[in-house]
Amino acid sequence: MESKLTDPEDRSRRNNVRFLGFPESIEGTDILSYLRDTLPKLADITFDPPLEFQRAHRLGLKRQNGKDRPRPIIACFLRHGQVRQLLQLSRRQGPLRLGPLEIRLSADFSKETADRRRAFLSLRPRLRHLDIKFGLFEPARMWITKNGESRTFYDPEDLKSFLEGLHDPTQPMESTTQSPQDTQNQTRGMGQSEIALDTDGRPTTDPQTRGRDLERLTKSDSGYPNLSWLLTPMRNPRTRAEERYNEAHGRTRRIIERTFGLLKARFRCLHLTGGFLYYSPKKVCQIIVACCMLHNLALRRQVPFLQEDEPGDGSGGACGQ
Repeated sequence: MESKLTDPEDRSRRNNVRFLGFPESIEGTDILSYLRDTLPKLADITFDPPLEFQRAHRLGLKRQNGKDRPRPIIACFLRHGQVRQLLQLSRRQGPLRLGPLEIRLSADFSKETADRRRAFLSLRPRLRHLDIKFGLFEPARMWITKNGESRTFYDPEDLKSFLEGLHDPTQPMESTTQSPQDTQNQTRGMGQSEIALDTDGRPTTDPQTRGRDLERLTKSDSGYPNLSWLLTPMRNPRTRAEERYNEAHGRTRRIIERTFGLLKARFRCLHLTGGFLYYSPKKVCQIIVACCMLHNLALRRQVPFLQEDEPGDGSGGACGQ
Protein backbone atom coordinates (compact mmCIF):
# COMPACT_ATOMS: atom_id res chain seq x y z
CA MET A 1 0.00 0.00 0.00
CA GLU A 2 2.83 2.40 0.87
CA SER A 3 4.48 1.92 -2.54
CA LYS A 4 1.14 2.51 -4.28
CA LEU A 5 0.81 5.85 -2.50
CA THR A 6 4.46 6.85 -2.92
CA ASP A 7 4.54 6.47 -6.70
CA PRO A 8 1.71 8.93 -7.50
CA GLU A 9 3.08 11.38 -4.93
CA ASP A 10 6.50 11.31 -6.60
CA ARG A 11 4.85 11.80 -9.98
CA SER A 12 2.98 14.82 -8.69
CA ARG A 13 6.30 16.32 -7.53
CA ARG A 14 8.28 15.70 -10.73
CA ASN A 15 8.00 19.35 -11.84
CA ASN A 16 9.20 20.66 -8.47
CA VAL A 17 12.70 22.00 -7.80
CA ARG A 18 14.10 22.98 -4.41
CA PHE A 19 16.48 25.95 -4.20
CA LEU A 20 18.68 26.30 -1.13
CA GLY A 21 20.75 29.41 -0.53
CA PHE A 22 18.52 32.33 -1.46
CA PRO A 23 18.60 34.81 1.46
CA GLU A 24 15.35 35.39 3.30
CA SER A 25 13.07 38.03 1.72
CA ILE A 26 15.38 38.55 -1.29
CA GLU A 27 12.43 37.69 -3.53
CA GLY A 28 10.36 40.59 -2.20
CA THR A 29 6.61 40.28 -2.55
CA ASP A 30 6.57 38.53 -5.95
CA ILE A 31 8.54 35.28 -5.77
CA LEU A 32 7.46 34.12 -9.24
CA SER A 33 8.80 37.24 -10.95
CA TYR A 34 12.03 37.00 -8.95
CA LEU A 35 12.64 33.40 -10.04
CA ARG A 36 11.69 34.18 -13.64
CA ASP A 37 14.30 36.96 -13.75
CA THR A 38 17.02 35.33 -11.62
CA LEU A 39 17.19 31.70 -12.79
CA PRO A 40 18.37 32.45 -16.38
CA LYS A 41 21.24 34.49 -14.91
CA LEU A 42 21.99 31.86 -12.28
CA ALA A 43 22.13 29.02 -14.83
CA ASP A 44 23.54 31.19 -17.64
CA ILE A 45 20.84 29.80 -19.92
CA THR A 46 18.38 31.50 -22.25
CA PHE A 47 15.18 29.54 -21.79
CA ASP A 48 13.00 29.19 -24.88
CA PRO A 49 10.11 29.33 -24.22
CA PRO A 50 10.55 31.55 -21.14
CA LEU A 51 10.22 30.09 -17.67
CA GLU A 52 6.70 29.65 -16.36
CA PHE A 53 5.65 28.46 -12.93
CA GLN A 54 2.47 27.09 -11.44
CA ARG A 55 3.47 28.22 -7.95
CA ALA A 56 6.45 28.85 -5.68
CA HIS A 57 6.92 29.46 -1.96
CA ARG A 58 9.29 29.15 0.97
CA LEU A 59 9.24 25.92 2.99
CA GLY A 60 8.52 26.12 6.69
CA LEU A 61 7.87 28.98 9.08
CA LYS A 62 9.71 32.26 8.72
CA ARG A 63 12.93 32.42 10.73
CA GLN A 64 12.78 34.71 13.74
CA ASN A 65 16.55 35.01 13.97
CA GLY A 66 18.29 36.60 10.99
CA LYS A 67 21.35 34.44 11.64
CA ASP A 68 19.45 31.20 10.96
CA ARG A 69 19.88 29.36 7.68
CA PRO A 70 17.42 30.69 5.06
CA ARG A 71 14.43 28.55 4.23
CA PRO A 72 14.54 26.71 0.90
CA ILE A 73 12.35 27.82 -1.97
CA ILE A 74 10.30 25.20 -3.79
CA ALA A 75 9.01 26.02 -7.26
CA CYS A 76 6.61 24.04 -9.44
CA PHE A 77 7.55 24.54 -13.11
CA LEU A 78 5.04 24.41 -15.92
CA ARG A 79 7.41 22.48 -18.22
CA HIS A 80 9.26 19.36 -17.08
CA GLY A 81 11.97 19.85 -19.72
CA GLN A 82 13.16 23.00 -17.95
CA VAL A 83 13.29 21.09 -14.66
CA ARG A 84 15.56 18.46 -16.25
CA GLN A 85 17.71 21.16 -17.79
CA LEU A 86 18.33 22.87 -14.45
CA LEU A 87 18.92 19.67 -12.46
CA GLN A 88 21.36 18.26 -15.03
CA LEU A 89 23.30 21.52 -14.97
CA SER A 90 23.42 21.40 -11.18
CA ARG A 91 24.71 17.80 -11.22
CA ARG A 92 27.51 18.72 -13.62
CA GLN A 93 28.58 21.96 -11.95
CA GLY A 94 27.51 21.55 -8.34
CA PRO A 95 26.22 24.71 -6.62
CA LEU A 96 25.33 27.51 -9.05
CA ARG A 97 26.77 30.96 -8.38
CA LEU A 98 25.34 34.40 -8.93
CA GLY A 99 27.58 37.06 -7.43
CA PRO A 100 28.01 36.21 -3.75
CA LEU A 101 25.14 33.72 -3.84
CA GLU A 102 25.78 29.96 -3.92
CA ILE A 103 22.56 28.15 -4.77
CA ARG A 104 22.02 24.39 -4.53
CA LEU A 105 19.30 22.68 -6.54
CA SER A 106 17.61 19.36 -5.87
CA ALA A 107 14.60 17.41 -7.09
CA ASP A 108 11.57 17.08 -4.84
CA PHE A 109 10.53 13.63 -3.63
CA SER A 110 8.13 12.10 -1.14
CA LYS A 111 9.51 11.37 2.31
CA GLU A 112 9.67 7.61 1.63
CA THR A 113 11.61 8.11 -1.61
CA ALA A 114 13.92 10.68 -0.02
CA ASP A 115 14.70 8.21 2.78
CA ARG A 116 15.54 5.50 0.25
CA ARG A 117 17.83 7.86 -1.66
CA ARG A 118 19.65 8.80 1.56
CA ALA A 119 20.07 5.11 2.37
CA PHE A 120 21.54 4.48 -1.09
CA LEU A 121 23.87 7.48 -0.76
CA SER A 122 25.12 6.24 2.61
CA LEU A 123 26.55 3.20 0.77
CA ARG A 124 28.72 5.29 -1.57
CA PRO A 125 31.91 5.03 0.54
CA ARG A 126 31.61 1.24 0.54
CA LEU A 127 31.05 1.18 -3.24
CA ARG A 128 34.08 3.38 -3.87
CA HIS A 129 36.20 1.28 -1.52
CA LEU A 130 35.30 -1.85 -3.49
CA ASP A 131 35.99 -0.02 -6.79
CA ILE A 132 32.40 -0.50 -7.96
CA LYS A 133 30.99 1.97 -10.49
CA PHE A 134 27.57 3.25 -9.50
CA GLY A 135 24.90 5.80 -10.25
CA LEU A 136 21.75 6.93 -8.43
CA PHE A 137 18.79 7.49 -10.70
CA GLU A 138 15.34 8.90 -10.08
CA PRO A 139 13.27 8.33 -8.21
CA ALA A 140 15.37 5.94 -6.09
CA ARG A 141 17.27 3.19 -7.87
CA MET A 142 20.98 2.43 -7.73
CA TRP A 143 22.81 1.08 -10.75
CA ILE A 144 26.17 -0.63 -10.21
CA THR A 145 28.78 -2.32 -12.40
CA LYS A 146 31.16 -4.95 -10.97
CA ASN A 147 33.58 -6.91 -13.17
CA GLY A 148 31.65 -5.93 -16.29
CA GLU A 149 28.30 -7.07 -14.87
CA SER A 150 25.59 -4.45 -14.27
CA ARG A 151 22.79 -4.67 -11.74
CA THR A 152 20.00 -2.35 -10.62
CA PHE A 153 18.74 -2.16 -7.04
CA TYR A 154 15.46 -0.59 -5.95
CA ASP A 155 15.84 -1.36 -2.24
CA PRO A 156 18.89 -0.13 -0.27
CA GLU A 157 18.71 -3.24 1.92
CA ASP A 158 19.13 -5.46 -1.16
CA LEU A 159 22.23 -3.51 -2.17
CA LYS A 160 23.57 -3.68 1.37
CA SER A 161 23.11 -7.47 1.40
CA PHE A 162 24.86 -7.70 -1.96
CA LEU A 163 27.85 -5.71 -0.70
CA GLU A 164 28.03 -7.77 2.46
CA GLY A 165 28.38 -10.81 0.22
CA LEU A 166 31.55 -9.42 -1.34
CA HIS A 167 34.70 -10.18 0.59
CA ASP A 168 36.94 -7.11 0.60
CA PRO A 169 40.41 -7.97 -0.76
CA THR A 170 41.88 -5.31 1.53
CA GLN A 171 40.59 -6.97 4.71
CA PRO A 172 42.79 -9.49 6.56
CA MET A 173 41.88 -13.02 7.62
CA GLU A 174 40.97 -12.52 11.28
CA SER A 175 41.02 -16.13 12.48
CA THR A 176 42.19 -19.44 11.03
CA THR A 177 41.89 -22.80 12.75
CA GLN A 178 43.57 -25.94 11.44
CA SER A 179 41.73 -29.19 12.09
CA PRO A 180 42.87 -32.21 10.05
CA GLN A 181 40.50 -34.53 11.93
CA ASP A 182 37.26 -35.85 10.51
CA THR A 183 33.97 -33.95 10.42
CA GLN A 184 32.92 -35.15 13.87
CA ASN A 185 35.73 -33.14 15.45
CA GLN A 186 35.19 -29.95 13.41
CA THR A 187 32.80 -28.47 15.94
CA ARG A 188 35.27 -29.06 18.78
CA GLY A 189 38.02 -27.44 16.72
CA MET A 190 35.79 -24.45 15.98
CA GLY A 191 34.91 -24.11 19.65
CA GLN A 192 38.59 -23.83 20.54
CA SER A 193 39.31 -21.09 18.01
CA GLU A 194 39.41 -17.35 18.75
CA ILE A 195 36.11 -16.72 16.98
CA ALA A 196 34.35 -18.88 19.59
CA LEU A 197 35.53 -16.92 22.62
CA ASP A 198 33.22 -14.67 24.59
CA THR A 199 34.10 -11.28 26.00
CA ASP A 200 35.80 -12.93 29.00
CA GLY A 201 38.00 -15.07 26.78
CA ARG A 202 36.20 -18.31 27.64
CA PRO A 203 34.87 -20.69 24.96
CA THR A 204 31.23 -20.05 24.14
CA THR A 205 30.65 -23.81 24.40
CA ASP A 206 31.20 -23.43 28.16
CA PRO A 207 27.76 -23.81 29.86
CA GLN A 208 28.59 -20.82 32.08
CA THR A 209 28.59 -18.54 29.05
CA ARG A 210 25.09 -19.45 27.89
CA GLY A 211 22.78 -16.47 27.70
CA ARG A 212 25.62 -13.96 27.50
CA ASP A 213 25.58 -11.23 24.88
CA LEU A 214 28.34 -12.12 22.45
CA GLU A 215 30.33 -9.48 20.61
CA ARG A 216 30.11 -11.37 17.33
CA LEU A 217 28.40 -14.33 15.72
CA THR A 218 29.85 -16.85 13.28
CA LYS A 219 28.21 -18.21 10.13
CA SER A 220 28.77 -21.76 8.93
CA ASP A 221 27.20 -24.41 6.73
CA SER A 222 24.94 -27.31 7.68
CA GLY A 223 27.94 -29.47 8.61
CA TYR A 224 27.95 -27.80 12.03
CA PRO A 225 25.26 -27.63 14.74
CA ASN A 226 23.27 -24.46 15.30
CA LEU A 227 24.71 -22.95 18.51
CA SER A 228 24.19 -19.64 20.32
CA TRP A 229 27.29 -18.24 18.61
CA LEU A 230 27.26 -20.35 15.40
CA LEU A 231 24.60 -19.60 12.76
CA THR A 232 23.82 -22.48 10.40
CA PRO A 233 20.90 -23.07 7.99
CA MET A 234 17.59 -24.35 9.32
CA ARG A 235 17.31 -27.95 8.16
CA ASN A 236 13.51 -28.01 7.92
CA PRO A 237 12.16 -24.43 7.88
CA ARG A 238 8.52 -24.35 8.94
CA THR A 239 7.74 -20.63 9.07
CA ARG A 240 8.24 -17.72 6.69
CA ALA A 241 10.75 -16.23 9.14
CA GLU A 242 12.85 -19.40 9.01
CA GLU A 243 12.66 -19.41 5.20
CA ARG A 244 13.83 -15.79 5.07
CA TYR A 245 16.64 -16.63 7.47
CA ASN A 246 17.80 -19.44 5.15
CA GLU A 247 17.59 -17.13 2.14
CA ALA A 248 19.72 -14.49 3.86
CA HIS A 249 22.11 -17.17 5.08
CA GLY A 250 22.55 -18.43 1.52
CA ARG A 251 23.26 -14.94 0.17
CA THR A 252 26.08 -14.39 2.64
CA ARG A 253 27.70 -17.61 1.45
CA ARG A 254 29.32 -15.41 -1.19
CA ILE A 255 31.60 -13.98 1.51
CA ILE A 256 33.05 -17.42 2.18
CA GLU A 257 33.42 -18.19 -1.52
CA ARG A 258 35.10 -14.84 -2.06
CA THR A 259 37.55 -15.55 0.78
CA PHE A 260 38.51 -18.88 -0.76
CA GLY A 261 38.88 -17.13 -4.11
CA LEU A 262 41.29 -14.59 -2.60
CA LEU A 263 43.56 -17.30 -1.23
CA LYS A 264 43.52 -19.31 -4.45
CA ALA A 265 44.20 -16.24 -6.57
CA ARG A 266 47.26 -15.28 -4.54
CA PHE A 267 48.53 -18.82 -3.88
CA ARG A 268 48.14 -21.15 -6.85
CA CYS A 269 49.14 -24.17 -4.77
CA LEU A 270 45.60 -23.99 -3.32
CA HIS A 271 43.99 -23.96 -6.78
CA LEU A 272 43.44 -26.91 -9.09
CA THR A 273 45.43 -25.14 -11.81
CA GLY A 274 48.45 -25.31 -9.51
CA GLY A 275 48.14 -29.04 -8.91
CA PHE A 276 47.25 -30.88 -5.72
CA LEU A 277 48.74 -30.77 -2.23
CA TYR A 278 50.12 -34.30 -1.94
CA TYR A 279 50.81 -34.08 1.77
CA SER A 280 49.33 -35.39 4.97
CA PRO A 281 46.14 -33.66 6.20
CA LYS A 282 48.11 -32.04 9.03
CA LYS A 283 50.69 -30.65 6.58
CA VAL A 284 47.96 -29.37 4.25
CA CYS A 285 46.35 -27.49 7.16
CA GLN A 286 49.70 -25.90 8.00
CA ILE A 287 50.13 -24.79 4.38
CA ILE A 288 46.67 -23.16 4.33
CA VAL A 289 47.34 -21.34 7.62
CA ALA A 290 50.69 -20.14 6.24
CA CYS A 291 48.92 -18.82 3.13
CA CYS A 292 46.48 -16.87 5.33
CA MET A 293 49.37 -15.35 7.27
CA LEU A 294 51.23 -14.44 4.07
CA HIS A 295 48.02 -12.91 2.68
CA ASN A 296 47.75 -10.62 5.73
CA LEU A 297 51.43 -9.73 5.42
CA ALA A 298 50.93 -8.87 1.75
CA LEU A 299 48.04 -6.58 2.70
CA ARG A 300 50.13 -4.75 5.30
CA ARG A 301 52.91 -4.25 2.75
CA GLN A 302 50.40 -3.33 0.03
CA VAL A 303 51.45 -6.09 -2.36
CA PRO A 304 48.91 -5.95 -5.22
CA PHE A 305 47.28 -8.89 -6.95
CA LEU A 306 48.77 -9.70 -10.34
CA GLN A 307 46.40 -9.02 -13.23
CA GLU A 308 46.07 -12.72 -14.04
CA ASP A 309 45.43 -13.50 -10.37
CA GLU A 310 42.26 -11.49 -9.85
CA PRO A 311 40.15 -12.86 -6.97
CA GLY A 312 37.68 -15.50 -8.10
CA ASP A 313 34.58 -17.07 -6.64
CA GLY A 314 36.33 -19.83 -4.72
CA SER A 315 35.68 -22.65 -7.19
CA GLY A 316 38.36 -25.01 -8.34
CA GLY A 317 40.30 -26.33 -5.39
CA ALA A 318 40.26 -28.26 -2.16
CA CYS A 319 40.29 -25.03 -0.17
CA GLY A 320 36.82 -24.19 -1.44
CA GLN A 321 35.26 -27.58 -0.92
